[in-house]
Amino acid sequence: MFRLLLIISLLFASKIIANENSRKEVILLHTNDIESVYEPIPALWRDDMDYIGGLSHLATLIRNTREEEGITFLLDAGDIFTGALSKKNRGETAIRPL
Repeated sequence: MFRLLLIISLLFASKIIANENSRKEVILLHTNDIESVYEPIPALWRDDMDYIGGLSHLATLIRNTREEEGITFLLDAGDIFTGALSKKNRGETAIRPL
């Protein structure tokens, strides 16, 4: 077992050294608690805008980031299936635009 672990460690280390010059930047995007809130909401705490957010705005930001930045991963921490509409269609309304 120790010998196998040593071999795997050496292979991994050699892979890192070999790829030292070929590093790539990765963009991580994160969403959380969408909870069937698909429309913009009143931005009562902002003086410069009336509404903020919304699924179409979020989808546009994600699409633009993917186009401009290259390798991009979208992570969601949960609650995308919370709310009446998401329960009815298993979150498809929230997932499809993203």
